[in-house]
Amino acid sequence: MVAFAIAAGVDIALILIAMRTVMRRPKGTPLTWGEAFVGAVFIFAIFYLSYAMVPHQFITMCDKDFGWRSDVFGIPMGPFWNLPGIRRHNLWAGGVTFMGHGRVMLNEQSVRDIAVTQIYGVFFFLHFKLFAVANQRGDKGAEVVPVSPYGRPLVRKA
Repeated sequence: MVAFAIAAGVDIALILIAMRTVMRRPKGTPLTWGEAFVGAVFIFAIFYLSYAMVPHQFITMCDKDFGWRSDVFGIPMGPFWNLPGIRRHNLWAGGVTFMGHGRVMLNEQSVRDIAVTQIYGVFFFLHFKLFAVANQRGDKGAEVVPVSPYGRPLVRKA
């Protein structure tokens, strides 16, 4: 659990450092070879942590620390199983039925894999958001032209 927390924390810290650096650098500033190399290594480190280290540590944490197995069915509740209204350790351990016409069974490893897919999705969104912010920094909106009450642009000052 500690390895997952450290990997996720370092990854989020690197993403925040990249966002801060991008927002401080003026658009159109020339880039030296050294800056480009350091930036590429920094982005590679973010990608490595986001798409390799954090999901791996989450899978390891679920397997080793939480003991999620493929032969136990239901959605594991972890420490929340003793909340009011929850009678078992796993929700829907007997499967989810559809009006008596079959059921869907989820085991704990399937829930783990779905959660890892969500981790990938969150980091994918954050990376595209970071790239969009980097490409749109310093852009000014369209200039607002004053109009008359009839919606036509003003030719002279009134």
